[in-house]
Amino acid sequence: MRKIGIVFVDTGGTVVAANEEAFRLLSLEPQDTFRLGEFLARAPQEPFPWTVGGRTLGITTLSCGQLGTVFVFWDITHPENLQKWLEEKDLFLKIINALPAHVYVKDTNHRFIFANEAEARHHGFSSPEEMIGKTDFDLYPEELAQRYWDEEEELLRTGKPLLNREREDLDRATGEQRKIWIATNKIPIFDERGTITGMVGVNWDITEFKRVAEALKASEREKALILDALEDQVAYYEEGPKIVWVNRAVSRNFHLEPGDIVGKYCFEVFEKRDAPCSGCATVKAFESGKPEEAEVISHDGTVWHQRAYPILDEEGRVFRVVTISSNITARKRAEERILYLTFRDPLTGLYNRLYFEDAVKRLDVPRQLPLSVVMADVNNLKLVNDAFGHAMGDELLKKVAAILTRACRKEDIVARWGGDEFVILLPRTSAPASQDVLQRIRKFCEEESEKEGGPFPISVALGCATKEREDEDIDAVLSEAENRMYRNKIVEAKSSRAALILSFEQSLREIPGEMETHYRRMRTLARRMGEALGFSQAELETLDLLARLHDLGKVAIPRAILFKPGPLTQEEWEEARKHPEIGYRIARVFPELLPVAEGILAHHERFDGTGYPRGLKGGEIPLLARIIAIIDAFVAMTSDRPNRKALSRTEALEEITKGAGTQFDPDLVRVFLQVVQKESRSPDSHPLRYAVNRENTHRPPLSE
Repeated sequence: MRKIGIVFVDTGGTVVAANEEAFRLLSLEPQDTFRLGEFLARAPQEPFPWTVGGRTLGITTLSCGQLGTVFVFWDITHPENLQKWLEEKDLFLKIINALPAHVYVKDTNHRFIFANEAEARHHGFSSPEEMIGKTDFDLYPEELAQRYWDEEEELLRTGKPLLNREREDLDRATGEQRKIWIATNKIPIFDERGTITGMVGVNWDITEFKRVAEALKASEREKALILDALEDQVAYYEEGPKIVWVNRAVSRNFHLEPGDIVGKYCFEVFEKRDAPCSGCATVKAFESGKPEEAEVISHDGTVWHQRAYPILDEEGRVFRVVTISSNITARKRAEERILYLTFRDPLTGLYNRLYFEDAVKRLDVPRQLPLSVVMADVNNLKLVNDAFGHAMGDELLKKVAAILTRACRKEDIVARWGGDEFVILLPRTSAPASQDVLQRIRKFCEEESEKEGGPFPISVALGCATKEREDEDIDAVLSEAENRMYRNKIVEAKSSRAALILSFEQSLREIPGEMETHYRRMRTLARRMGEALGFSQAELETLDLLARLHDLGKVAIPRAILFKPGPLTQEEWEEARKHPEIGYRIARVFPELLPVAEGILAHHERFDGTGYPRGLKGGEIPLLARIIAIIDAFVAMTSDRPNRKALSRTEALEEITKGAGTQFDPDLVRVFLQVVQKESRSPDSHPLRYAVNRENTHRPPLSE
């Protein structure tokens, strides 16, 4: 078998790659690449064949356009005659171009440096030279080209050939861009040092083989279905396609008798059309003479899988076509649902972590740099779940998901990372540009909070990092974005809590009967009571906080109950009575509210033990809660309500007095009466201090 030497020289005359046979034929050592270049530089001036070191060499060249030239030569020292060599000179190219197989050579940058005529035709080019310098990204859709690129990168990295791979491809040679099946081999090219300098690819069109194999399988399968009388629709057609025969499934599904169907065109009967349906497998089978498959969506939304098989006459012409149609609507929906759930978060509809991690692998390529990552953590989600229920927490997550999506481009990847965390992948986005995304997110959160007017603002902690260089690790970038997000969450925590507490107070002011004047009167009386009891400044501030937020739990009670003008039903009343416990859970989340958490929980307890939620009595009830219970009742009685007029101060004090020992702490009632009486005589004077029986009150430390 004749050995050939192969050398690739760039346009500058530099030898890029050469095999061992090239050096042997030219009597050179592998390290003599410079002298090899000198030999080849003579190519335009000296006629072929060459005589080198006692050998006569036949040589031919393959132009690679702007990339350079491939030299192919072999030993013809002993040909029977020169004419025979001249006839063999172009044999190499003729053989390659005559092959039905697609043959090509690529460099390490995945660019075509050679292609035979079959490969060029396959991609719709008129000559192989038009392919030189192109990559798969010039020939295929991006996703398909990326897959081929990744396969070849693995080959170039490992040196392992890709053998007997089967894949779908597009055939542009006919202008139809039809799908075909290709079997492909890709083999690396090594230089004398063992360095990979490119690859050779050979593809075969195996479409017909695949179709025949599928047809055989389908034929056996469909015979069984017909014999077993399954629910699939079976029909025979003649040219048109005009219906010749149908099975009962067709009649049953269309509520027609066979006599009403036979002899008519299928598109008239089944689809109420005046022309064949686009993509109809039956029509395609008549045209191609081959088995065809198609998925057709009928006018009512039903999805049919059509398999059409031509029947040929003695002359090989299509005589009839038998078509089997299966209703795959449920299966398609199930497949779509499974695919959706595989890559989507069911709550928010965003991509899930699995999809995101796959997207990172796909987009972590040089042409997508700079690649930015944004991590987002929803503030106060646990509080919302605990106080308002998980349904409200889910709604918060959905709103944040919508905000993040709105702040990003279509090509950006927005995903739920898990729990209360989201992550965004921003391809081709610099660090400054990613900061603009963060600003939009914050702005949209504020706008949504103002629009909703709910009991809590929408707030997220954000962190961002950017991969600028190819050698940076994307996992490190993700970690940095997460770390920055957590740092920002810590820094913003206090202001976020303060904003949330303020939002709670504002929500409480909107409840009927809980207007600003109500809370202002409560705070005034609470301060005077505290001063009368000898409270320190810190204790007075704690009492003031409880006066402001004792009804904190009402922010989670349905507004329909809070704003109902008439009496509550028993069920509504039970719901409303939950607000002390809800308020307690909320307060426990905030360090600033811990001192009043017990007071919030106990402010509806009664001195005789008949209150709620725990039925505490006497000194078991925290002192601050006992104080607020009296003040809250007095202010409520002396304020107008939708269903009653306010009591006079005297009438209200009488009611407070009646409740001493049952509803209220009697010692505190005495103090309160004197405070109110003193206030009525001289509102601007400083109230007297009164002693309370500590044994009866069991006053706990205010921090408990």
